[in-house]
Amino acid sequence: MAYSRTATPAGSSATVAPTSAWTQLIVRLHFYIGLFVGPFIFVAALTGTLFVITPQLENMIYAQALRTDSTGTPRPLSAQVQAAMDALDSQTTPYAVRPARGD
Repeated sequence: MAYSRTATPAGSSATVAPTSAWTQLIVRLHFYIGLFVGPFIFVAALTGTLFVITPQLENMIYAQALRTDSTGTPRPLSAQVQAAMDALDSQTTPYAVRPARGD
């Protein structure tokens, strides 16, 4: 809504309609809320994006540790588990085994 100007005597200021004052208040509140909340939304969006691309980054960074060339004859899974248990100390036992894909 636009300003409502009325004829006023010299030296006095123009009056502003009450709805215009409410509009200015809401616009100013909207500005300050956006100014203070906007950075939090930006950080949340940035960290969410990083969270989404984490698997691809891990595959690039840890490619040497995640993949290897197999050498020798294939061993049965039970022999591999026993070798892992022999390599661990007596207090530690594996709780899960995830076999490789059959590519």
